[in-house]
Formats: sequence, C-alpha cells, structure tokens
Amino acid sequence: MRVKVGATKNLNDTYVTVGIDGSKSEGHDTWTTYVYVLSDEDLLIGKDRDQNFTLNIPSDVSPGSIYGHIYCEWRTYSVPVPKSYSEEDSFEVTYLKSKELGQLKVDYEELNASYWELNSNYTELNSTYTELEEKFSARSGALSGTRNLMYAFIATTAVSAATAIFLFIRRPKERWE
Repeated sequence: MRVKVGATKNLNDTYVTVGIDGSKSEGHDTWTTYVYVLSDEDLLIGKDRDQNFTLNIPSDVSPGSIYGHIYCEWRTYSVPVPKSYSEEDSFEVTYLKSKELGQLKVDYEELNASYWELNSNYTELNSTYTELEEKFSARSGALSGTRNLMYAFIATTAVSAATAIFLFIRRPKERWE
C-alpha cells in the first residue's frame, strides 16, 4: 500500500494511521490491521511524505470488500491558542473474490462450451437424419410400386398354375383325332 501525506498548513504532533479491516467466517467475525504512517511528528507545508507499506491479509478472510480507514490527529500553533483537530475518512482498498465462485465460473464456461459443441453435433446429425429420411421415403415410394407389380405377377402366376393343374386333371382320357 502506498500512502502519501501532505499538509496545507504547518502541523505539529501529527498522527496518521491507516486501519484496514474486513470480515472473516463469512461475516461473523472481523479482522483489522493498522499501519502507522506518522506518529507524533511535525508535518510542514511542501514536505510531503510518500511511503510504501506491505499489508498481510489473513488467508481465512471472507470474500468481499476490504476497507481502509484513515485516522488523522494534529495540532497547529498558527493561532494564539493551540487547537486540535481530528478527522476520519474511509475507502475501499480492494474486493476479494470467492475462490469457489471463480471455480464455478470456470466450470460453467466449460459446460457451456460443451453444450454448444453437443448442440452443434446434434444439429448436424438431425440434418443428416432428415436427408436420409427423405431419401428413404423417395425409395420407399419407388419400392411400393415395384411391390404392387410383384403381387400382381404372383397372383397371375398362381391363377395360371391353378388353371394348368385343373386342365391337366380334367383332360379327356381319350385322344382326339
């Protein structure tokens, strides 16, 4: 974390503290850490302090916002009687994403990609099936005409065979001359 502190007036006995807090145990507990930027120091106009700090966020922090709070206290001697001032300001430091939510998003993207691939394959197979069904229907119509002709041929052959057998059995025993 980078903290830059400056003053618009000469300040004495200046305290600047940054508190960082978040939640643990899914919001049932909190944690706080403090960074002491200035501790009982004088801060003069044009003498800004620019410092970097390393923050350690506990590993068991719940997902969500991590907030920072700036606490400042100082005194000034520009007036006959010293006056004290205090100020507090809050800001969002970062937002921690849920590991489980991140994994769910990855899994969702993989499943969604698989779905669209399967859907594409289904569409292709359905199209092929429809084409084959149309070809079969066309051939089936042609076969239907052939089948009807075959039945007619079998019927005429059976009638001819029956007539031939009947005539052979009923033939005269004498010869005609």
